[in-house]
Order: sequence, then structure tokens, then C-alpha cells
Amino acid sequence: MTHLEDIKQHIELLCIERNLESDEVMKAIEVAIAAAYRKEFGDREKAYEAKFDEETGKYSIFQTWTVVDLAKEFDEEGNPLEEFRNPGKEIDIVEARLSNPEIMTGEIIREELVVDDEVNFGRIASQVAKQVLFQTINNARHSKILNQFKDRVGDIVTVEIDFFRKGGYLVKIGQTIGFINRDNLLPIDKFKPGQMVRALIVDINEDERGNSRVVLSRTHIDLGKQLLLKRYQR
Repeated sequence: MTHLEDIKQHIELLCIERNLESDEVMKAIEVAIAAAYRKEFGDREKAYEAKFDEETGKYSIFQTWTVVDLAKEFDEEGNPLEEFRNPGKEIDIVEARLSNPEIMTGEIIREELVVDDEVNFGRIASQVAKQVLFQTINNARHSKILNQFKDRVGDIVTVEIDFFRKGGYLVKIGQTIGFINRDNLLPIDKFKPGQMVRALIVDINEDERGNSRVVLSRTHIDLGKQLLLKRYQR
């Protein structure tokens, strides 16, 4: 059993700030920690689970077996398929009922493991958990942006120029970051930070770091059409 007190605090803050379900975050961390254990310390032919206690900031590693009924598994000629059983991940119900007469097929047997190199694995587990938290934040941000702007593709918005970087302008749309690619700029477009300009929302995608952003255009034909229509209506 290993402590991850700092991760517990991150989880609490994350769930409050991002309006996330703590159970979903915990499950993602547990799956990632179990995978890290199997890769660094375990056996690839075996199944593992990690259980994280949010209250104490501790986790435990378990080896698991799925209960199967080998007596019901036969090939086309009626021969039992026991040779295809994976003893690292499965256990026959007859054997399982020696220790638990009430157990049924499909249930999971768990055996807590002692982590030999607890210090090193604690470091790895902490890194993995932080990566999961970071990815969860990105996923939540992406979902928020997608839900906010998915029905606004094709709309004209007024954005604030943030700064120019190679390839185009980063802009602010409220609390969201947008991007106007160089190819979507007019030849006369030379903006300064803080300047307000109009642009058309054309897409929602990810930048090179995996962050979601709203893609805008100053050259799209629909931008000109809508601006002309508004001027005509006036």
C-alpha cells in the first residue's frame, strides 16, 4: 500500500474547479496505475487492479482472476478447451469454490500484492496519476469548448487579438482561445494585441499540444455574405 496524498488534493481541486465526477477520475487513475504496475513490475500474462482510497490517499495493487466454467467450454469435436485457458487471468469455478462455495462464473477473485520496490513504484504511480489528471482536464476543457461552440460553426463573432505567432493569430473568444490561420487572413490584416475584429467560426480542433481551440476565418465566403446581408438589412 502506497501513499499519494498530493494526488488526493489535486483530485479534490480538479473535481471542484472542472465540475467533474470524482468517481470517473478515480477509475481512470486506478486503470492507469494497474497498467503501470503490469508494465514495470508485473507479468504481462496476468491481470491487475489498483484500488485508490480517496479519503486516505492510499492505493493497493491486486492480482485478479475471472471465474470461468471450463466444463462448458468444448471445441467442435467435444474436447475440453482447458488448454486454452489463461491461468494468469482465469480460474475454473471448481477450483474457485474450494475457497468460496458461493462464487459464480464471471465474478472476480482478487489477491492483494506486496509491492517490493514501493518507493520506486510510488514515484511511477504518482507520475501516472498526474498524467491522468492532466488528460482529464484536457478532456473536460475539450468537451466544454465543443458543447459551447459546436452549434455556432458558421456564426460571425467578435474576437480580441491576443498575439501573433508563426502561422497566424491567437485570439480570445470570452474565456476560450481561438486561432486565425495565416491562410484565413486578408492581405490587409495586420492586427495589434487587444484589437477587436470580426471572424467566422469554421471548426473546432486541437493544436499541436492537444489543446482544443476554435478555428476562425477572415476570408471565408460566408463571412462576406453575412456582413453584406446585415448591411443590406440596415
